[in-house]
Amino acid sequence: MPARTQLAQFGGGMYVVNSGVVSLESARFVECTSTQAAVYLTGIDRLALTNSQFVDNIASRAPAALFFNSGIATTDSLLRNTTFFGNSAPGNITILAASPLTWDCPLGSWMPNVGQIIGDLSGCNRLCAEGHYGNASDHFTSDCSGPCWSGHFCPKG
Repeated sequence: MPARTQLAQFGGGMYVVNSGVVSLESARFVECTSTQAAVYLTGIDRLALTNSQFVDNIASRAPAALFFNSGIATTDSLLRNTTFFGNSAPGNITILAASPLTWDCPLGSWMPNVGQIIGDLSGCNRLCAEGHYGNASDHFTSDCSGPCWSGHFCPKG
């Protein structure tokens, strides 16, 4: 059953503050309306978000779907196979990661681990830059694993 709610200040579907691990498997946040984010997580130690969906959530302040701020300096938080579609907030900002998030990406792709992520996405939607290769699942810049070896050609992705 999808999480649905009335207007909430933060976290129209889920609000967690100063907690340990938040682990969501096959979660659905649909049509949540809030001031900021369908899922608002701050001061948590780690996030594990797998096989989940954020659809048609509305926020009057960015981001629309997910706000993440860890309570510890380093985090091994992970997003895997998660879809964000039709979410609406100013600037079309879907995710705001104030702390690092690691995306489990297919080889040849990457996702930023901090900052704003804009628009719809299903998993990792950025390809490694032309002239670079990606042989791991946790790249967070378009350089991926690095430049192609001398004498080789690496197309985008």
